[in-house]
This record gives sequence, structure tokens and C-alpha cells, in this order.
Amino acid sequence: MKKNTFKKTALMTLIAATLVVPAYPKQTNAAYRYGNAKQKVVTEQMDKMARVLWRPSKAVTIGGKPYNIRTTYRGMPYTQLSNITYEEFSAKSQSSTGGFFLFYNDSLGNDCTTAVALAWKTYFTSIDYAGIWTGDFLNCARYGANEKYHMKSVGGYQTNMASTKDYCVSAGFATVKRYYQQLQPGDCLFKYYNYTNSIGENCLSKHAVLVVATSSTGVLITDQIGRGNGDNIRTTWRRKKMISFQDLYKQNYLPVYCTDVR
Repeated sequence: MKKNTFKKTALMTLIAATLVVPAYPKQTNAAYRYGNAKQKVVTEQMDKMARVLWRPSKAVTIGGKPYNIRTTYRGMPYTQLSNITYEEFSAKSQSSTGGFFLFYNDSLGNDCTTAVALAWKTYFTSIDYAGIWTGDFLNCARYGANEKYHMKSVGGYQTNMASTKDYCVSAGFATVKRYYQQLQPGDCLFKYYNYTNSIGENCLSKHAVLVVATSSTGVLITDQIGRGNGDNIRTTWRRKKMISFQDLYKQNYLPVYCTDVR
């Protein structure tokens, strides 16, 4: 086998396309608020990551999730070993450009916090999206702000606690709901707390989502949820999912926002 031919067999070509439907279809529920033009740019950037279509040219495992050859998937893959932007993913996956991507060690995709940061990057260009994690959102909630990431807590609360669950239980639903009611599109909801699983192991529950629309009773969120997404085995994303304030509270979510977006 010739050397060049061998190299080609080690390369993975990704074929990408966008959905034919618009990022934000005609609003049918007037109760939902999708924000101003600036906020829509941010939420649409998140939506691009969630709805891009791609297909691997060989079977591969990314972030613990198997991807099969000649199967079309929606949304950038979930992995904690990569922090790639939508533009980078799209450029590498466009076969028309003649580009190939050497695929190994989970080298393509992003996780929940990076996805939120990349949406904010539209206006916060210097954000360290590769280094951000849920602990940075927690620090914002604890002290009311996180200057490094241009974050502030929605409503100005300060938990002074190392767990979102502890604060939710301590403050109560009525208090936390007032902060939920101040959410705007482009804001973030996150959770960070320890729990004991069914076999007695101590586990950490942590996650971040982007708010894409708000209403008087809840929000629509988009998030990079990982291989645990049971809604669709061909995506690691939830897109425009409605979550009520009650459910946000039960799941111990707290709200923060990026000052560059508001």
C-alpha cells in the first residue's frame, strides 16, 4: 500500500448541512419572548451548534457515544476533550472545501459549558471558552459576579454556598422563582451539587443550559446534554425544550447572565 493511500484511510470526512427550516420558526405562542436582535444572535449561534447535520465516513466513538458510518446525526458531538466552535466544525466537515479531519482521541465537539460560552462569544470575543466549567458559574452565584467571565447573577443574589441545591432549599421556591422571572434570552441556567446514587456512591450533578425564550411560567432552553439524551439517539442536544419554573427549582438550577449580551 502506498504511503499516501495509508494516510487517507486514517482520515475521517464529515459531511455537514444545515436544516432547511429557519432557526426560529414563526412564533405560535405569543406568551414566549425571544428577546431583542442582539439576544437572538446569541441564541441562534447556539441553535447552529444544535442543528447542524453531519455524517461520519467511518464508525467512531466520541465522548463515549458510538457514531455509525453512513448515519446522519444532528448537532455537534458531545465531548469534554475538545472545545471546537461551530465555525471550526463546519469548516472541517464541508467536503466541498476538500478538507479532511484526522479523527482520534475525541478531538471534535464540545460540552455544555463550552457551548454556552461559544454562544456568548458572539459579543464577548475574548471569553476563555476552552477553560470555562460549571464551577465558574457557581462562583458567580456564590459572590454575585464572576468578572473573568463577565457574569452576574440574575437578580443580584449571592448564595455564599458551594451547592445550588443548598441554596434552593434554603431560599425556597418563592425567592428563586423571582430570579427565574427576570431571565432573558441568552442567559444561562446551571446546577452544581452532590448527591448519593442508588448504590451509595457520592456523585456530582452539574450542567449548564442556554435560555432561548422566556414566558411567565417557564423558559425554552437549548443545551448540549451528552450521550444521556433519551429524546433522540441521533443527537446529544435538546433544542428549544420547555422547562417550567417548578421543574427548574426541583432540579436545583440557578440563573446567571453575561453582561456583554444584555
